[in-house]
Amino acid sequence: GDTVNFYNDTRPIFEAFLDNPYIALQIITAKVGEYPPELYPYVSRIYFYSAGDSDTFNVIRISGFLSFFTFNTYACISLGFALLSFTGMWKMYRVFYDLYPQIHRPLAWAIFFIPSVYFWGSGLMKDSICMGAFIHQKRKILLEFILFSTCLFCFICL
Repeated sequence: GDTVNFYNDTRPIFEAFLDNPYIALQIITAKVGEYPPELYPYVSRIYFYSAGDSDTFNVIRISGFLSFFTFNTYACISLGFALLSFTGMWKMYRVFYDLYPQIHRPLAWAIFFIPSVYFWGSGLMKDSICMGAFIHQKRKILLEFILFSTCLFCFICL
């Protein structure tokens, strides 16, 4: 499935880290689809990525970055994604727990133990990143709300 394809496409990035770490960092940080010629031997071997699909390539970038620290081991890269997902799920649980402390057990079951949530948040997939991004999205929404409220207040006062 997708997890195997994502993993296979991290190999060229890992090999780039071994050959020249600067090239690997260029692959990870380059704009999608715009690569200097020296990156072509590596980028051309990333097969699962289709041109213009930045979501897929972002998963490959993140797993490629993690591959350097995990010696390109699938289990360790997947564990990194699962950890990212768990932090987002934990934050989600804490948000709902603060709102509804009386139903903490059903919340825990719904967020942590339903098989589909457990599966989709535990591997080398886009879904793990989405669940982990809940932490950052909550902060962003709060900041946007504060900014909007401040602008509205200033507009009303003027």
